[in-house]
Amino acid sequence: MANIDGYLKEDRYAANGLDLNRDQTKLMAPESVILKNTFSNYSPEVALDFHEYNPYRRDFAKMGSFGVSSIYDVMFLYSSNLNVAKNIRIITDSLFVGNVRKVMDQNQLRHADYMSTDTYFGEIHFNRGSSSARSSASSYALANSISALIEVRGVRLDRNSFKRRIKTSYLTGLTFLETTFSNSDLVKKTLKDALYINQKLSVTSKKNIYKDTIEVIDMDNYSILKLPITVRDAKGAITTLEREKPEAYILTKEMNFFS
Repeated sequence: MANIDGYLKEDRYAANGLDLNRDQTKLMAPESVILKNTFSNYSPEVALDFHEYNPYRRDFAKMGSFGVSSIYDVMFLYSSNLNVAKNIRIITDSLFVGNVRKVMDQNQLRHADYMSTDTYFGEIHFNRGSSSARSSASSYALANSISALIEVRGVRLDRNSFKRRIKTSYLTGLTFLETTFSNSDLVKKTLKDALYINQKLSVTSKKNIYKDTIEVIDMDNYSILKLPITVRDAKGAITTLEREKPEAYILTKEMNFFS
């Protein structure tokens, strides 16, 4: 657990006021530096970052007749960053997260790719997936690792559905371990091949935008509501500006965060 202070006060911010989940690139918090050092020294082949999410977002109050709430027991955030080797992105989605999806279905637990909301020209859109390096899912994947950020439904639910939430987290972690063990040779080959993939760097990209329907809980009568939404999907993003991959980067002494 990285944010122990935040856990004790039931807040996402650490004691120094920083959001550790937004500090993967800036490394302003000592906890972030320790995590980065540990990750770099160990060089894991598979990494999982467990979080809980708030099923009743601010924008959800504007939907339905009396607001809506997320219905998903778990949401998966795995990198759609176009600078992550394509073979890593494929194996993460199809094999690792794919196996968890099957286990969730077998246990009648609801799941989806991670979604958050934002407002674009006055309209609420759903952002599906992420390419931002400030997320651990992208940060770890860019370091040549199969990784996922696991969001379990739980913030502000207190002890409600506690056994269900524990079961969801346990099955997710166990399935990732079993998938790694059963496919160890494939994992090692995928990561080794990724080091030699010659691809240009994606500097900027554009998300795929389309209409879709998701299931939510109608807070008026607690029934399941099919909600039409606009999706901005990072998974289908395309590069709008690219450049050749450099041979190396120069890091000056002043830029050494890990001394």
